[in-house]
Amino acid sequence: NFDPVRGGSYLSFILSIVSKFLSNLSSRASECPLQLREGLLCIKKEVLKKFPTMTCITSSVLFLRFVCPAILQPHFYGLVSDEPKPPVFQALIIITKLLQN
Repeated sequence: NFDPVRGGSYLSFILSIVSKFLSNLSSRASECPLQLREGLLCIKKEVLKKFPTMTCITSSVLFLRFVCPAILQPHFYGLVSDEPKPPVFQALIIITKLLQN
């Protein structure tokens, strides 16, 4: 949901955060724990057996099951000490929506 009160600069700010996040994540793919990479590869192989044209399953599982929940509830994963305040939480929701699309 775009907030017209905040205007285009807010949207540009959110998009720049998402862009930096994705760049940082992709540049550090080799640092992903081996067990997670192996698990995602196993999931990909099994899904491709039934749905051979589904090419984005690995990123879908990674984002929907790991990345987006950690972004929305960083305090549950030890990323921050306190629950995000409502305005920050709203921005986090927008970020996760952008990442899922």
